[in-house]
Amino acid sequence: MKRNYNLAITAVVVSVAVIAVVMYFFMSGGFNITGMPGSSQAQNAGNGAGLVVTISPDEFDHRSAILNDGSVSTDHTDSVTLTIENPDDVIAQDVRIMLENPRTGVGTLHDELETDRTVFSIGGGATHRIYNGRYITGGYRVGDIQPGGSLDLTFRSVVERCSAGTFDDGDRYDCILYVYQPVFEDTATVSFQVRT
Repeated sequence: MKRNYNLAITAVVVSVAVIAVVMYFFMSGGFNITGMPGSSQAQNAGNGAGLVVTISPDEFDHRSAILNDGSVSTDHTDSVTLTIENPDDVIAQDVRIMLENPRTGVGTLHDELETDRTVFSIGGGATHRIYNGRYITGGYRVGDIQPGGSLDLTFRSVVERCSAGTFDDGDRYDCILYVYQPVFEDTATVSFQVRT
């Protein structure tokens, strides 16, 4: 009888520990639940709008600019369309676009792209950098998106002129873009790829 009691206690302690670890990683953004590249996944913590975010096409292609030795002889820009839709019946408030997890502050670019020769920016009329050798804290502030509203922006990636060994030629990197509503701590994520 005592043996069964000890086994039951051990099972409860192990279960609680496993649940705590899973909850920690989920809440801190440690699990990637974004799905396929180019499609969004909402992570609503509060009562913010359930935004739908898409990137089309879902990759930046710098293969023509990056030479075999990892150098770039001339700056190269590739652009995609970032669409943010608010199909919800509430206003998406103070929307921000960022390349770092707003809850943890951890950057979402692959380590090989985190160089001072890489730039990512968002533009409608003007262009706003969200990464230029460092993550721009707070990202780019879009503002409010009304219920039923949508917004099309240009999302740009630039590899700048650099010496050999800066980039790895022929690689493909998975990255995540966050669309964040800080008022409610709600995020929508969309994955994309960068080819070098």
